[in-house]
Amino acid sequence: MSFTKNDRTFPPRRLRGEKAMMQSGVITSDMVAESVSSALRSAVSGLSAPGKRVARCVGKNARTIRNIMEGANAPSAATLIQLMREFDEVHEAVLCLADRNSVKPSGLDNHRIQQIMSILSGGEHAEINTDPDPRLARTISSQKP
Repeated sequence: MSFTKNDRTFPPRRLRGEKAMMQSGVITSDMVAESVSSALRSAVSGLSAPGKRVARCVGKNARTIRNIMEGANAPSAATLIQLMREFDEVHEAVLCLADRNSVKPSGLDNHRIQQIMSILSGGEHAEINTDPDPRLARTISSQKP
């Protein structure tokens, strides 16, 4: 299959404007395309026909995936979510773009973790909240045997 002469061409990137956007925290579609592209290429490196395999995996056209892998296009929201589901590298790249390098547990989760650690370390009496809604909280009392 040959490429058409009317394929999209993009104007050259303006380096100064891009640096200013990075410093202000603005995420551009070029940044998303580059980040997802590199993550996806590292995820499927070493496979034969990686574009076709990824396309089958997420249910998209091979040309669409090839454009994403080359960094020509940023994926649509639905495609990005599917790629994040299938490839941990893409998931991590998107979290880095959002300045969320790891998902942190909430305060309620931290409280439950502390309660469980108390039980496991042999605490006398601990209560575990099994329902996330405190109004409907059921507690389980456990005592040291």
